Amino acid sequence: MIAHVLERSPAAEAGVRNGDVLLKIGERDVTGWRTDKNRGQMKDASQSPAGTKMELTLLRDSKEIKITAVLRDILVSRPPNL
Repeated sequence: MIAHVLERSPAAEAGVRNGDVLLKIGERDVTGWRTDKNRGQMKDASQSPAGTKMELTLLRDSKEIKITAVLRDILVSRPPNL
């Protein structure tokens, strides 16, 4: 389940809502990701460059919906204080 969607995030802009249940990323079933022994072999969003489109299958109000999120850099590194 998606507990909280940050405002103005790629997920929010794609239409993901609080309470949605993530079922698939692309064709990959992610419902068992916590217990999947091979999850480390799956390329995830953190390894994909900005601009990558990801199709998400969600469960909302007992209906499956598909949306496309476009990844972007959301963390900005700051130079160390001098």
